Amino acid sequence: MMAAPHRQDAAQPMIVDGAPAAAQEVTVGQRNKQFTRDQMTLKAGDRIKFVNDDAVAHNIFVTGPGDKTRNSGVQEPGESATLAFDAPGTYGVECGIHPEMRMTVEVK
Repeated sequence: MMAAPHRQDAAQPMIVDGAPAAAQEVTVGQRNKQFTRDQMTLKAGDRIKFVNDDAVAHNIFVTGPGDKTRNSGVQEPGESATLAFDAPGTYGVECGIHPEMRMTVEVK
């Protein structure tokens, strides 16, 4: 019988230089038609969980390096959306419904 090929379990973090390279998740709230942070710095691969703690719907719209854009879709009050920031660069984040809601994310 042949042994099955070894594969890395998807639940295990990748090992880099002897240490786990686990992505971090940071929570940013949306209250009173504002993000709870104006800016933040992440490492490539980290995620932001946007939590709608407001009484109105929101929509996360992200513009990033190379003119890449992402849209979370509508988040009703109490809902959340998690977006990964995989590539280094500066990202603009705004609410597609309330464009005065803005923050900047720097990914290293």
